[in-house]
Amino acid sequence: MKLRSRSPSPSPSFSSPSPSPSPAASGASSPGRGNLKRAREDDGTAPSPELAKRPRQESEGSSVEGRTRPQNAYDRASKRTREKTRLEEDSFKSQTSNMSRRNKTENAGTYSTPFGPVTVAKGNNRDPANFIMTRKDNYDGNAVGNEYAKMAKALVPPGTDEKGVAKDLLKASRSKEVFRDLKEHQGDASKLQHHFPNIQTPAQRNAASKFLTATHLSEEQRAGGSAKNARATLELISTGKSSFQEGFGKKQPTFGMADRADYYRHHYDVGEVKNAKKTDTTAPHHKDKVEGAYSDSSDGE
Repeated sequence: MKLRSRSPSPSPSFSSPSPSPSPAASGASSPGRGNLKRAREDDGTAPSPELAKRPRQESEGSSVEGRTRPQNAYDRASKRTREKTRLEEDSFKSQTSNMSRRNKTENAGTYSTPFGPVTVAKGNNRDPANFIMTRKDNYDGNAVGNEYAKMAKALVPPGTDEKGVAKDLLKASRSKEVFRDLKEHQGDASKLQHHFPNIQTPAQRNAASKFLTATHLSEEQRAGGSAKNARATLELISTGKSSFQEGFGKKQPTFGMADRADYYRHHYDVGEVKNAKKTDTTAPHHKDKVEGAYSDSSDGE
């Protein structure tokens, strides 16, 4: 599904969308669409016995002995969805966590992120997740591709401090100060650039807006707890133990959702693999290291 809309204007905060984009014809300039298009999650193919996973029994506590960090994050996300638990919205990650657990049609609208505006569209009926789009007109005419590898390329142009970019993205996700500033400036991300010394160009800000919303909202809707895996992957990059190419590239990405949801489900042993035939069985880069990069806090997973 492609959603055409009028030119979006920043909303007061990420949690307060402007009216849902109209499917009517757009204005004079066309959007730089950033749809995170995924292969269909369910094409009628039965899961193979070796890859299919039985539904997990969610933990009642913050973690369970013998379970991995990705599995515990999945369990907590499932429990919050089942019990309709809401987190205190004091950061980008807690807001998107709450959004990921409600009907995706309720999320449709234009939002302000710490880097600029995004449009959250309903998306395909076969996909449980919202589509994330950006307009190049909001970023000085700089369009960014749909794939994570293309976002990563825009985020880290030649000569950029890769570790610094990862740190900036983590700050945008977690920082209560950044969240307060975004509200104070009524969603004007240009007033927040001092927080992010490594993400300054329009192309970088476009990629960062899309990347942050996709990893924290859309992917969390597809596989609970995966947003925490994205932050753990960024932690590895921020300490020089990995790279954006290894973490979010096309081949065996540490953040498995950058390949497809089934790749993440299979290799981190969560949920149920929907289409085993299209799932790469080669392990992700740094799978042995990423668990150690998970934060201890369960908030906003």
